[in-house]
Amino acid sequence: MIIFALFGALGHPLGKIIVRTVHPFQFGTVTLITGFFTILIYLAITGHTNLFFTLTLKDILLSLCLGVFGFFFFQILIFSALSRIPASMNAVIISTTVIFTTLFASIILKEKIYSPETTLLLLLLLLSFQDPFCLHF
Repeated sequence: MIIFALFGALGHPLGKIIVRTVHPFQFGTVTLITGFFTILIYLAITGHTNLFFTLTLKDILLSLCLGVFGFFFFQILIFSALSRIPASMNAVIISTTVIFTTLFASIILKEKIYSPETTLLLLLLLLSFQDPFCLHF
C-alpha cells in the first residue's frame, strides 16, 4: 500500500514536469496507450485473451463509450489542469473523484452507501471542510 501511495504521489510532480514540454493531449494519449498494452500483455501472459472474443457488440460499444468519456477525457483534463495549477492542488482535485463517484453511484445507479463505516467517513468528510480553529476539544 505504501509503494502504491508513493507511485501515486510521484505522478503529480512528474506529470507537472512532463506537461512543461509535452502537450497534455499527447501525454494523456501516451498514458492510455501504455495502459492498454500493459493490460493486453497481462491478459496474454495469463492466457485470458479469449475474453475479448466473448464480448457482445453492446459490451464493446459501452466499453468504448466509457473509455472515451471515463478515461480519455479524464486524462486530458487532468493533465491540462496539471499544466496550469500546482501539482498539490491537482492531487486534491483527483482525490475528490472518489467522493463524486460514490455520490453518482448512489444517485444514478441507486446503490446503497449507508453503513456505519460510510456514515463515519461522511461525518469526517464534513468535518474536514470546517475551519480547524473553530473546533475546540
